[in-house]
Amino acid sequence: MNSKMNMIYWKSENFWLGKLLEHPEIMTQGESLEELEANIKEAYLSMAMDNVPKQYETKEIVWLVPTLQRGNAVVAAPAASVSGGSCLSPIVQD
Repeated sequence: MNSKMNMIYWKSENFWLGKLLEHPEIMTQGESLEELEANIKEAYLSMAMDNVPKQYETKEIVWLVPTLQRGNAVVAAPAASVSGGSCLSPIVQD
């Protein structure tokens, strides 16, 4: 399973620090950018696979995210701006 996410990172006094924009609760550090990237992938997999048995299946799903028009820019709508409080509608693809 391939996945792409965006990491925001910065240099502190001694380490590179970073977190995933899609999962801001996942934050880690590394002595180099390469180590930071490896650590953040490991942290994500640890969180995503927590309590998953050794035998499992995967299925690709796609979410339609409502958008808002702001001037000339189109941005994803925050959950609070969508009636019912949820902005994600899962669609299963075979």
